[in-house]
Amino acid sequence: DGHDELLTTLARLHDSLLTSLEQGFALISTTNVDKFKSSFNGTAPNISLCLTMLSTRIVKFGWKLLDFCYLNQSPAEVHLLINSTKMFPVKFEDPGIRGDIILQVLRELSIGVSYDLQEHHGRKTFIQGFEKNFKILARMETLRND
Repeated sequence: DGHDELLTTLARLHDSLLTSLEQGFALISTTNVDKFKSSFNGTAPNISLCLTMLSTRIVKFGWKLLDFCYLNQSPAEVHLLINSTKMFPVKFEDPGIRGDIILQVLRELSIGVSYDLQEHHGRKTFIQGFEKNFKILARMETLRND
């Protein structure tokens, strides 16, 4: 229905594109080591570190959207955000309804994620990043208890 297109796009970007980039850079760096190094002025960058930083930034950005639109305790005037992200801000004072909305969003985000790929490469999924960095389950419990 369009309410979480940006979060869905971020989850797909995080979970599939980062893995593909990692595989591609690994292939390039092992087959053409000299050419790869020369394209970076003689030193190969730490691709794993770069992808980890990108992963962290994507998760943080996604979290800011989720927090602002669903966990924010005070409803806000965010017409620009609604139009640009197709997400809706908190309109429900009932924490139970807000919790249900968040669960639905998380379910939708997890659809289509290939956990086999993620485990093979040791990278956490977008949702696992939420939990690791922001303890989303604890926050949902707090929301539920309010």
